[in-house]
Amino acid sequence: MEEHHQGVWIPKHIMEQQARGELGPNEVLLLAIIHSLSNDGQCCLVSNARLAKRLGVGGRRVRQILSGLRERGLITQIVLDDNTRVLGIAGEAINCRGGNKLPGPCLKPFSLKTYNKQLSGTAIPDDLVEKGGFKRIPPTRTKATQFDKDTASVLEAAVRARPARKTGITQAKPSTWANHIRLLRVRDKISEEDIRDVMGWYVKHMGGQYVSEAYSGEAFRRKFHAIERQCKRDLVGAVQPSPKALAMVERLAGLGWPKGSVEELPAAVQICLTNYEAWLARLTEFVDRLCKDDLSNDYGRERGRLLKFGEYLVHTMPGPEHFTFGWMEEVHHRVLGWGGWNGKFAPLLYHPGAKRFRALGREWARGFAHDPDRWDKFRDVMDTEVTEGVDENS
Repeated sequence: MEEHHQGVWIPKHIMEQQARGELGPNEVLLLAIIHSLSNDGQCCLVSNARLAKRLGVGGRRVRQILSGLRERGLITQIVLDDNTRVLGIAGEAINCRGGNKLPGPCLKPFSLKTYNKQLSGTAIPDDLVEKGGFKRIPPTRTKATQFDKDTASVLEAAVRARPARKTGITQAKPSTWANHIRLLRVRDKISEEDIRDVMGWYVKHMGGQYVSEAYSGEAFRRKFHAIERQCKRDLVGAVQPSPKALAMVERLAGLGWPKGSVEELPAAVQICLTNYEAWLARLTEFVDRLCKDDLSNDYGRERGRLLKFGEYLVHTMPGPEHFTFGWMEEVHHRVLGWGGWNGKFAPLLYHPGAKRFRALGREWARGFAHDPDRWDKFRDVMDTEVTEGVDENS
């Protein structure tokens, strides 16, 4: 893509749709990219990862945008015989390998049923199928996995346990409930981890005040995002920020946070602060153990090097408040211009296993001994000898 792509030109009809409020900025840019790549003599074979990088959003957000554009009939998707995906603007010719094109009249608003009918019928001539390298794809439907069945059974058991909702439940087919969980994963692109977390919260709070009513697999899927928001608010509300955390929040709130996430800032700051204080306590405990070691049998002086590096960290690492404030400032820089951010702080908060914290540790080791790998060696030994304590909400 980078070799041939020299920029994009936004067609007039796309600009008109944006002016009417039918398209968002990311949808306009994505359509312009597809239009450019499918009309400059090249195949539009760009991957979701490359599109996400160009748009500055996450892979999940790109999938959502593409799905929405296909459902509205604005783009067409074709699959080559090596399972490579080719994208194009609906109604326009799509370049395929070898310089061949599918004519525009063959392209209809995309749907799985329409696409399979086109490939199994006569809409695409046989010579184009052969020359263009296209294959006929029979209709397929994935089956519910064991995860889908287990999750559906959890919901069904919780619904049956509610006396007021037993009517009609006995007629429900377990396979139907499991299929809606499958659709959450496959069609709505919700991860198993997110489904598991939200379901676990929902069955505990079912019937509570302001909790959405979802007494079937279909209702749970339809109301999933509303339940997820309620779950998120409840978990955040369970974290009680300390005076130190509130003092930092007062300073951080003035930076400006997108999507109303300032409401969750106190809990996010408290989680970072708690986790970092716990890590400092583990560090101190480990260094104390090293000090008590009998180093007379320390062949290779490995324990001695760990002790010196540990003492260096104890005396030079930033204090909890200073470190937490700096960490949250960096989080703010990341999310401020992140159009695909879903508003969830959890993946960005400090915990000892965070990639960013490892990068900081390797820099500390480089400054101490010109050996960044010493941080990894130190962490491996410390994590083995001292039990890790991290806030569960992180």
